[in-house]
Amino acid sequence: MRESWRKQAIADLLNEYHLAGENELEAILLEHVQVSLQFTLVDKENYKQVGSSRIAGCPDLPPSIDWPCTEDGEAYTFLAQINLSELPFLPSDHWPSSGMLYFFLGMDEPAYDVDHQVIYYNGDLTNLALTKLPEGVEEVNADERDFVSYQIIWQPHLSLPDVGEELDVLFEKYEDVYTEIYGVSDALAGGLQTWAGETQLDAYLCRNGMSERLFKYQEHTDDHRQAAKSWQMLFSLSSLSDVNMCWWDAGYLEFLIDVKDLKEGRFNNTYLNLATS
Repeated sequence: MRESWRKQAIADLLNEYHLAGENELEAILLEHVQVSLQFTLVDKENYKQVGSSRIAGCPDLPPSIDWPCTEDGEAYTFLAQINLSELPFLPSDHWPSSGMLYFFLGMDEPAYDVDHQVIYYNGDLTNLALTKLPEGVEEVNADERDFVSYQIIWQPHLSLPDVGEELDVLFEKYEDVYTEIYGVSDALAGGLQTWAGETQLDAYLCRNGMSERLFKYQEHTDDHRQAAKSWQMLFSLSSLSDVNMCWWDAGYLEFLIDVKDLKEGRFNNTYLNLATS
């Protein structure tokens, strides 16, 4: 279903911009374009439906999972819960097809290797219950995180990652197409929003005990750069004004995961970047 949707969406995109028959462009799109699943805010959350996908507010947790806290005893900020069974289809075959993904944020400084937790639960969803912040526990940076919770729904979207020189060709000759499919945010999977640096390489270095080599991009071997390509977008979250959410200068949170971990359903080794101008 995903692949048939992707091919049809590419054909529709070419027709929309009267570019059917542009063989070079079509070849680039068919080879490189991926599918992301973008969420849309629907209504403010009323918490009547346990286990549905939502942004901010309070999570629905099973008894086996406590609200995570930092080493200093402060509660991580709840960002999102995603019911994978609600997705129209999976972004790739590597994703688990059921269960809940929870995203929590610690202090969002510095903008690289941001403190966070991603939790995956694939048990009985009837065990979920609305869970409020633990009594007497302070939330990290609470004064700046008075978020408004929203119900969300999912729609597929074409997404083009950075493909180097071929992307430059696309940008120069087909700017409208480039603008529509590059940098999809508020989504599962898709491309990075990062304007500077090499986020995939940063993730690889930090999660493989080489954080001291961050930002020394000229020193890295081809082996490091090749290995870093296995780090892909897990979830992106923008500065959503309706949610009263702003990351630095209207930036984006980018959760990355190694494809090997994604295949095995391991979400305890993720990396979080804050992309901002």
